[in-house]
Amino acid sequence: MTLAGRIANLRKDKGMSLETLAEAIEVPADDLREWEQGTQVPSRGELLKLCGYFHTTTAYLEGREEAGPVKQDRFSKAEIIFILDGVLFLLCFLLAPLFQWVDCKVYGQYLTDSREYLQHFPLNILLAFACIIFVVQVGKIIYDRAKGSR
Repeated sequence: MTLAGRIANLRKDKGMSLETLAEAIEVPADDLREWEQGTQVPSRGELLKLCGYFHTTTAYLEGREEAGPVKQDRFSKAEIIFILDGVLFLLCFLLAPLFQWVDCKVYGQYLTDSREYLQHFPLNILLAFACIIFVVQVGKIIYDRAKGSR
C-alpha cells in the first residue's frame, strides 16, 4: 500500500473527516487531500506530525514495514493534567475541612470575615483553583470528543 493509501486508511479507521485531521495536525486541508490522492508528498516534518498523531512509525507510513499503528502506552498531556488536577482536588477537598475542624477545636474560633478566612485557610484557595481547572478540563474533554465524532 502507498503512503497516500495508508494516510487515508488511518484517517478513516479513526472515523475522522479530512478537515478534522488537517486541523489536528495543523496543515491545510487541501494539502492533506493531495497527500491522500498521491499528487503531493508531505514534508518530513508533516510526516512526523502524522506519525505522532496516529502513533505509528514513518517506516509504516512509507510502506517499508507492515506493522500498523503502535499501541500508545503513555498518557497524553491532557490526561496527565486531568489526573494531577483530580488528585489536587481530592487532596484539598479532604484536607481543607480537616484543617478547619482542627483549628476550631484547638483555638475555639470560627472565622466570619472571608478575607481573614482565606488568609487562615489558604488551602481553600487551592481547592477553588482545583475546582476551576477540573471543570475546564472536563469541558475540554467533552468538547474534543464531540468535535472528534463529527
